[in-house]
Amino acid sequence: MSDLNVYSTTAAVNALNSIDGDMVVDTEANAVKVYCNGAWKVFNDDFVFTNRWAMDCSASGSRKLKIAGTSDIILQDSFTIATWFKTPSSITSWSGLINWGDDAPRKGRGIGFNASHELHFNGWGSHYTPSGATTLSGNTWYHGVAVVSAIASNNDATATIYINGQQDSVITAALETFTLSQYNHHEIGGGAYPNSNYDFNGIIDEVAIFNTELSALDVAAMYNGTAPNGVPVL
Repeated sequence: MSDLNVYSTTAAVNALNSIDGDMVVDTEANAVKVYCNGAWKVFNDDFVFTNRWAMDCSASGSRKLKIAGTSDIILQDSFTIATWFKTPSSITSWSGLINWGDDAPRKGRGIGFNASHELHFNGWGSHYTPSGATTLSGNTWYHGVAVVSAIASNNDATATIYINGQQDSVITAALETFTLSQYNHHEIGGGAYPNSNYDFNGIIDEVAIFNTELSALDVAAMYNGTAPNGVPVL
């Protein structure tokens, strides 16, 4: 994503050669705008998008983005979730970073952290917290990754958690497939359920979702600023 540039007129913004995901400040319109589907749109809490992005979720009230509900992004299994995030100064409750799927037990997918300050993979209805996971500090940047395997015949999948390029833990998660619909909850900066109780109060950057299981070398490459062996679907 490009730098956040400031323009004094709407005409100057409209004259840009833009691609989906570009974000600018339009001072004439007193708005932050995101380019999406061939047009500039005013950024707001419910902005739907299809590209990489960055946002500050730390303002008061609900601050989250919805992921467009398309099958190439909303994955069931064999995927990787990756993001940089800066924790709030005080971690006191469950918080969602990236979540999608049905809110029925075992039919959700996502990552976040719990009140014990641990990064976790989340199946909704059953929060899978890795044993011996790293304790996250407040007001600190982390690179968090979850690599999730295919669902086995017994509904078990393996989720490997990485923090700052290093494997943190491996867990077994009981997952079930879900049916994609407009009523599912697909959010970045939001929690597993359709309310604000699990909204993330911090900063998120460089979100990427891959429709494949990245290797440990790929995860380390991302942490060190090098492109992994794969192209993100988000």
